[in-house]
Formats: sequence, C-alpha cells, structure tokens
Amino acid sequence: MPIDLEPSAILALCLVSTFYMTGVIWFVQLVHYPAYHFVGAAEFIDYQSRHVVATTVCVFPPMLCELVTSVWLAFVPPPELPAGWFAVGLALVIGNWLSTFLVQVPCHQRLERGTTRGQSIGWFPRTGYESLCGRPGRLAAVC
Repeated sequence: MPIDLEPSAILALCLVSTFYMTGVIWFVQLVHYPAYHFVGAAEFIDYQSRHVVATTVCVFPPMLCELVTSVWLAFVPPPELPAGWFAVGLALVIGNWLSTFLVQVPCHQRLERGTTRGQSIGWFPRTGYESLCGRPGRLAAVC
C-alpha cells in the first residue's frame, strides 16, 4: 500500500525537526559543552555516560525525522517551491550526520573511556561550528 502524504505535511515535519535540532545544537555548543569544565574528574566518566544516553534519546528521533523528510522533499518537493533548495537542505543534513557520527561520536566515546578529557572538552566547541552554521543554513534552505 503506497504512502500518500501531503507535501505540506512532510515539509511541516521537516521544519519542526530542523528548528528543534537548531535549538539543541546552539544550546549544546553555547551552554552544555562549556559546562563540562565544571564537572569534577572523579564524576566525569559517569556524567559523560549519562550525557550520551540522555542526549541520544533527545536528538536521535528528530535527527532521523529530519533526514527522512529531507530525503523525501529532495525527491518529491512541493510543486509550488523551488526543488533545488531541498537538494541543498538534504546535502546539509548529510553533512550534519557525517559530522555527528565521524567527529562528535568518537570524541564522546573517548571521553567515556576517560581519555583525552581536557583536549576533547576544548575540542567540542571548535568542531561544532559546522553544525552551528549548517543548522541555520538548513532553515534557510527549507523555509
């Protein structure tokens, strides 16, 4: 049975997930990662492990929604909107996923093992700029 969804519903889901993820990344980069410096060494590994689980619960569903709706819109764009913007939006989502899984996740894994704490903590804000720029870029491409 084919799925028959209105392009406007797919666009709305895409917008909601993109706005949500934009807010999350800005909060994490500007508030959460800088606060790592205030977690004591004895508590840090436990804190980091809890952070990874809680963050995954909060971000994986909207990231997946953003990816699926972006693919959908890139291949079945609403007829009244320029299709090229959705291809750009999909490219930015793919870039965000690559950054997340090739850069951020390995860094978090090193922190969970207790290695490179100081180096990794300082590295997060610097490696997150592609998301800080990519998320608003996604909003511009989708809105």
